[in-house]
Amino acid sequence: MNVTRCLHLAALVALATGMAGAAGSPGSAATGPDDPPHAYRQPAGPSDLLGSFGRRIGDLDPHFGLVPSMPGRFTVDFGGTSPSAEFPIGVLMLPGDGFIVVGISTVFEPDDGARLVLSWHRRDGHYAPRLDQGREIIPLGNLPFEEFELLRAQGVFDPSAGITQPRVYAAGRATSGPGNSDFLVICVTYMTGSFIRCPGFGSNGMATVPFDLGGEPYRHDRAGDLHIDVARQRLLLAGSAQFDRHDHDFAIASLDMNSGAPDPTFGNQGRKTIPFDVGGLHGDHAHSILVHMDGRISVGGSASDGVHPRAAMAQLLPDGSLDTGFCPTAEPTCDSPLPYRNGRRLWNDEPQGASTRIVRLLGGSFHTSGGVAVVRHQEFPGPGRDVWTGQGLVSLQRGDGGCSPCTVALLQEGDGLRIEDAVLDARLVLAGDLLLPDFGVLVTATGLVPGTLNAVTHVYRVKMTMQLDTAFSSGPAPARQVFDYPSSIKGYRESWPQVITRDSRNRILVAGSRVWDEADTDITLTRLQYDVILENGFD
Repeated sequence: MNVTRCLHLAALVALATGMAGAAGSPGSAATGPDDPPHAYRQPAGPSDLLGSFGRRIGDLDPHFGLVPSMPGRFTVDFGGTSPSAEFPIGVLMLPGDGFIVVGISTVFEPDDGARLVLSWHRRDGHYAPRLDQGREIIPLGNLPFEEFELLRAQGVFDPSAGITQPRVYAAGRATSGPGNSDFLVICVTYMTGSFIRCPGFGSNGMATVPFDLGGEPYRHDRAGDLHIDVARQRLLLAGSAQFDRHDHDFAIASLDMNSGAPDPTFGNQGRKTIPFDVGGLHGDHAHSILVHMDGRISVGGSASDGVHPRAAMAQLLPDGSLDTGFCPTAEPTCDSPLPYRNGRRLWNDEPQGASTRIVRLLGGSFHTSGGVAVVRHQEFPGPGRDVWTGQGLVSLQRGDGGCSPCTVALLQEGDGLRIEDAVLDARLVLAGDLLLPDFGVLVTATGLVPGTLNAVTHVYRVKMTMQLDTAFSSGPAPARQVFDYPSSIKGYRESWPQVITRDSRNRILVAGSRVWDEADTDITLTRLQYDVILENGFD
């Protein structure tokens, strides 16, 4: 082997592993426990290159799964023999590439109410012995609320910050009376072989945040996303707060991540609302929150006049005040009407009749100005009442709200297509004798098979040039991976993704759900490969 090429190969393996760890994924930490028998993270070595010739990035990983007949995929069932509905709401990646899946399970017979469920997996997908049979069920039927829902979860494990065991936060809403619901967050931590409610966090591991902007019965507040800001020891929640019957505003809450107490340095006693008030009816809802390294906070979602939601975004300083340097009046590449600038942005490029929302805001080192990748879902009325035509849009935005490049990547338009989640991707490509970084955005969606009501999962990769990565996956469709799961219903399959993340070696993990029969929905886990590409082979 040529010595120069050998050195480049070694650098490729080492640097790719390091970049993946640096870029990270939602809720992941830099250090933590691995699953036995791997006590510590193992460096990539020659064995990791076996079978890696050719282009395999994005293909189903045959080394992942529990059933040989379904490589790269398997299901997790918490209901046993009882009919149940189970959905993932978060994934915590651990060093060594083990991971914890967080979900919600509702058992119908008997009616046990909703349960928070967790499964701990080794890097090959098999259950880890950290939990009994690799799974944990935390009953929530005794919560002091009339009803509740949990929509998104993140986890953290960071001994350098004093978090010596995996900790998970799940956010949503809790209804305490007619017309009155509050932000809800539940904290659980691993301790002595099982997960328990976090001691000292809120009341028995739960905290609520009331905004109560309006009078009864118009006090529906709901958290749809969260971000763990370990550097500042705080937990940020984003969603909406109701002002009156037809008026909701962006709502952000900041809590102490250890006690659950409101953060007195943020907004009004830990709370902040941001109105857009477009048109006659004001439906403003935040769906994604991102904290930058300097503490600035980006929040994305939609603002509606009551008919067609439009993508909307706001940027805050660490204390919760609007960042007036974001989308200023004088910035020509921030395409937003003048009333929605100086800390806010309302997208102005949306076609007539479209309904658009920001699904995910992603930050990282790919942009020198501290910008973000903005992932949007857009839909139009379709051929039937329950079928729409959807597409995804991915764009880059500088820290000042302008764009560079100002192009938008368009993800396949199709019936029933719905963008669900996204994560940043960082890899290296071998160009001659040079290793060059290649950042991108991984997006997952659900869509209908043409001419049917069968729903399948799509995964795309968008390059930082805002072009689809045509080298991603070997099929079955160009520039994307498409897969589904079997069902017991003859002639019908329905599966959809809800969370996408990646491990330290850039392998892509998608957590979702599939319908098994009319009364049973299971959590699904799929991993796509990230093998080294040696385009020129060995000398």
